[in-house]
Amino acid sequence: MCRLASQGSGAEHGLLDRVDAQVPGARRARQVRGRPFDLRLDLARRWAHNGIVWAGPREMPAALADLAAQLEAVLKAGGFRTEKRAFKAHVSLVRRTEHERALPTFAPLEWRAEEFVLVRSVLSAAGPAYETVERFALGAA
Repeated sequence: MCRLASQGSGAEHGLLDRVDAQVPGARRARQVRGRPFDLRLDLARRWAHNGIVWAGPREMPAALADLAAQLEAVLKAGGFRTEKRAFKAHVSLVRRTEHERALPTFAPLEWRAEEFVLVRSVLSAAGPAYETVERFALGAA
């Protein structure tokens, strides 16, 4: 959703404090409130600039757009740099494709989102790896 920028860490105590020290956006993400929503993956596309083939929704659920906007706002308020491009809900399927080919149609997939997750990405020569840092339940907004 948003690119986080490190803001240093402190020597704090307790699990949440350790998470906050290692991942400064965690405390900010806990301020976000949202409601569960259904995400319908019914579109496949390829981004030419990076060769990623992805699946996503033709229409963004309002609850997801609100969640992304809230997260961006609390991170910006905390001094984090956020992504300049508009949020685009998607699931990456294939990376580094070189040729634009017609993508097959597929039966839509309904995905119920009842939480959002703070993820740390670790880049290596083999590609990115993702580690879940903390989970946040979505409830009545």
